[in-house]
Amino acid sequence: MHARVTAYRGKLVLELLAKASSEDVATSLDRPGNIGQVIMHTDRNLGVSEEAIALMKKVRSGRDSIGDIDWFKSNQGDVFGWIGGPCALVDAATCEAARGFAVRSYVSIANDVPEGARAAIDHAND
Repeated sequence: MHARVTAYRGKLVLELLAKASSEDVATSLDRPGNIGQVIMHTDRNLGVSEEAIALMKKVRSGRDSIGDIDWFKSNQGDVFGWIGGPCALVDAATCEAARGFAVRSYVSIANDVPEGARAAIDHAND
């Protein structure tokens, strides 16, 4: 698995687990021109909790072909991506997904939110 998505207090917690780009991942870690992270073949490379899926279903889709988050079909299988760094906290209430965003294939995982993400979200909500 190259990335995971969990949820905490209305925020999506996006984590890139890969340390470098590969045939399944395009990351800003080693491609400075990339404005985000892209995971191909989400059926085997993207772990998502059921809590995160419920939040993603509430995210509004925009009119553009790029958004804060995107999940689409391509010749690389299902592809998920987000604008931002390798770790991102995205507010589902204000986030805008790309036009055509839809929940697609993924690996189901537990909603184990990293402590650092919990602390950041708790601090922002205090």
